[in-house]
Amino acid sequence: MRAEGYNSESRKVLEDSAMGFISTPERIGLRRGLKEGMERGIEKGIEKGIEQGITRGQLVAEQAILIRLLEHKFSLSEEEKAFIRSVENTQALERALDMFVDATDKAQVLEVLESPGQNR
Repeated sequence: MRAEGYNSESRKVLEDSAMGFISTPERIGLRRGLKEGMERGIEKGIEKGIEQGITRGQLVAEQAILIRLLEHKFSLSEEEKAFIRSVENTQALERALDMFVDATDKAQVLEVLESPGQNR
C-alpha cells in the first residue's frame, strides 16, 4: 500500500517539469510539506476566527444588556443606544454595568463610557 502511494506521488512529481533540478524524493517532500503547512495555516485561521467571533459576541451581549437595563430603569434615546453600541471596550462596558447598580440617573452610567479612551 505504501509503495502504491509513493509510486503515485512520484508519477505526479515526474510530470511536473518546472522543478527539474530537484530530485523526486525532494519534490514529494516539498509537496507534503506544503500540504501540511497549508492545513496548519487553515486550522490556525479557523481558531483565530472563532476566538474573534466569541469576543465580538461577548461585546455585543454586554452592549445589549446595558441598553436593556438602562432602558428599563431610565429610558434611552436612540442616540444614547447608538452611542452604547459604538463602545468597543469591554472593560468600559463592564464598569458601566457595575455603575448601573447604584446609579440614580443614566448620566452616571453614560459618563463611564464617555471618559477619554474608554470606548475604543
